[in-house]
Amino acid sequence: MMTVDAPIILDSGDMIGMATVDWSLSSLTAFLETVKITENSSPILIHKASNKIISFPLQTDLVMQTTPKEKWVSSLYNSSSVTRFNTSKNLTLNGKLYDLYFLETTSGFILGFFSPHKDIDKEVRAVSQVTLFGGAIIGVTFIILIIFIMKHLFKPFDLVLSQIKGSIKHTAQDKVTVQKIVYDEQNEFTPIITELNAVYLQVNTHIAEINQANAALQNTQNELDKLNTELERKVETRTDELNKKTKEALKALSELQAIQNKLIEQEKHASLGRLVAGIAHEINTPVGVSITASSFVDDELKYLESKLQSCQLSKQDLVKIIADLKEGCFILKSNLQRTAELVASFKQVSVDQSSELLRKIELNTYLSDVIRTLQPRINNTSHKVSFESHHEEINILCSPGAIAQVITNIIENALVHAFGKHESGEVSILLSKSDKEITILISDNGKGMTSEVLSCIFEPFFTTNRENGGSGLGMHLVYNIVSHQLNGTINCSSILGKGTQFIIKFPINLTQ
Repeated sequence: MMTVDAPIILDSGDMIGMATVDWSLSSLTAFLETVKITENSSPILIHKASNKIISFPLQTDLVMQTTPKEKWVSSLYNSSSVTRFNTSKNLTLNGKLYDLYFLETTSGFILGFFSPHKDIDKEVRAVSQVTLFGGAIIGVTFIILIIFIMKHLFKPFDLVLSQIKGSIKHTAQDKVTVQKIVYDEQNEFTPIITELNAVYLQVNTHIAEINQANAALQNTQNELDKLNTELERKVETRTDELNKKTKEALKALSELQAIQNKLIEQEKHASLGRLVAGIAHEINTPVGVSITASSFVDDELKYLESKLQSCQLSKQDLVKIIADLKEGCFILKSNLQRTAELVASFKQVSVDQSSELLRKIELNTYLSDVIRTLQPRINNTSHKVSFESHHEEINILCSPGAIAQVITNIIENALVHAFGKHESGEVSILLSKSDKEITILISDNGKGMTSEVLSCIFEPFFTTNRENGGSGLGMHLVYNIVSHQLNGTINCSSILGKGTQFIIKFPINLTQ
């Protein structure tokens, strides 16, 4: 038997009595067993003040016993609350897994329910299915309702949109036409249609202007096509004419190159001719002296013969005749030797200038011979040509004629262009060599050149002495010989009023 006392209190807070109820334990236990939170849940009722278990169907042997010292009991005492259900998960009882839900009453009882863990999962799945199914039904219903409402609300808008689409059309020529919208309804779309018709009016105006501009553009395009056709025809004509002119120009260039080569050869022969004329003039003097000396010797011999035959030859006459003969022979020998040297130098230099074959030479001696052959040309002026070498002997394999032609042309160019008519200038030649290279420095102390003349000095047909018969090929010939025959380089520097300098460099030994 369990007695439950409950005070009776008015709203003012005054207690007016006490209500007492006697409740048999068996009736309470039977009542609690009917209370379930899940299908297989079992209740437990504990009186907290006495630590007595009032009802516990899962373990009836503990009823009216002091609560055992187990983990689930301590959670009941430590976590019980009078305001909400508390939970203790995954408790093992009688070999099964339970979840415990409990609540402390204001009267000092702890009411709990042991629910099998699998019942909670089953309930959760059931609730989830019901929730999902209910949510699906609510969602579908909501969508259908929204569609119906939207269709009803947007029906006037669809009608207006349909009329707007129908007002804009494309013609067969892919042109856009905009027609006025006829809308008789009076609603919120009426102002929009009115403004849209006003816009359409402006659009039609612009379309008309665009069509007019397109027509003008098409006419312009047609005219351009016509002009392009005419231009292509003219280009073809001009191209044919240009090809013809190009062929004529190439032919003229070929002829010009042939003439240039011919003129270069003529320049070579002219240089050789000037050399021959100078040597001939130079030889005339010793040869003339030799003829005079030989005539004198002949006269002396005839005089000696006549004296001897008439037996009138005295010792004094014989001594005088012998002395005169010795002097005549000396004069004859020295002048013939001079003639022989000139002929030998001319012979070698002239042969070299007409040949491009390579041979070994001693360069100091050869340059001396070249200068000797130029001596008649130099003697006709008041200028001097000096030669100096830094080495006693320089043996090289080269084309001697090429070297002779270069030295001859540069010296003659200096004699003609470097000095004034009444000046006495000097041309110096300095020879040096390194392990692999020969350097010839030719300089004069003449009037020099401007930068414009210097930049054109090696160009063909360029000359500053055209009025005196200058061909403009001498220095061009020098440049070609140094570059192609000697495989070297030539550089010219000049300062106006201070002279000109040529630096020629080429390998010591050339190959065929």
